[in-house]
Amino acid sequence: MKTVIFSLLCAAVLFVTPSCNKISGDGPVVSQKLNITGFTGIYAGIDGDVYFTQDSVFKVEIVGQSNIISHIQTYVENGVLQMHFEPLANIGRHTRVTAYVSAPSAYNLGINGSGTLKVLQPIISSDLSLKVNGSGDIYVAQLTGTNLYGNISGSGNINIGAGSVRNESLQISGSGTIDLFNIYARTVDSRTSGSGTTKVNVNDDLTVNISGSGDVYCMGNPSVHSSISGSGKVVHY
Repeated sequence: MKTVIFSLLCAAVLFVTPSCNKISGDGPVVSQKLNITGFTGIYAGIDGDVYFTQDSVFKVEIVGQSNIISHIQTYVENGVLQMHFEPLANIGRHTRVTAYVSAPSAYNLGINGSGTLKVLQPIISSDLSLKVNGSGDIYVAQLTGTNLYGNISGSGNINIGAGSVRNESLQISGSGTIDLFNIYARTVDSRTSGSGTTKVNVNDDLTVNISGSGDVYCMGNPSVHSSISGSGKVVHY
């Protein structure tokens, strides 16, 4: 019996060990260009920087150490470009990974984890959804559109530098921050669960639902409809 147990333990160690070996960055930084098209969004789960540009052509380029980026899975699922490390890859210290992505249209931009997603050039999107799951950051320099959806689960940040939309639907679960002071909206629906902070610039109607200690900071002179459970508040600038 002892022999059988010992054999099973050895087999378990041999099975687990490969996935436990930490993969640390090794060698120079290289560039990998991928032939991927047909996507209208990005959802990145890498601890790096993703730069998106709205352009007439598709482009996906990943820059990093070769033994690190070889473990990044990149594929299109339901129209969204997915970028994630392999599930069993135990990634250690490495040079920060950078990805450059372009596409004609963008409807969904998301981060899972601690990475960043930046849109440094103006974009036009009738419906744009920004989502952060974790402590990552999304920054959009300028947006022109109709409907904007912002969602944070965790301590991440969403920030838009300029622009205008008709409607904003915003949700925070956790301690994250959505900063939309510099983008004008006609109507805003804001929902906060936790201690998150939402900043909006709204002209017509503001609907606020807070459960917890979160705050909504408002520029403009809208009609305000609020339901607050906890110590959260609506602050007018």
